[in-house]
Amino acid sequence: MGHDWIIDVLADLKRFANTHDLPMLEAQLENTTLVASAEIGRMVENTCHLTQGDSPGNRRFSPSTGAGRRA
Repeated sequence: MGHDWIIDVLADLKRFANTHDLPMLEAQLENTTLVASAEIGRMVENTCHLTQGDSPGNRRFSPSTGAGRRA
């Protein structure tokens, strides 16, 4: 499920705004949903690159030990 829950919460809030005749809030929530989707997508994409270790500059993370300690 990941971060999809936040999109569901925003959809619920948008339905509330629509039901209660709050058009400005509904429009703002639509914009917020677009921003959240884009940022979550970017975050997931960046995380995938880091965990896959596609390039020499990427770290590999071990599920049992994590990223390790930083100096």
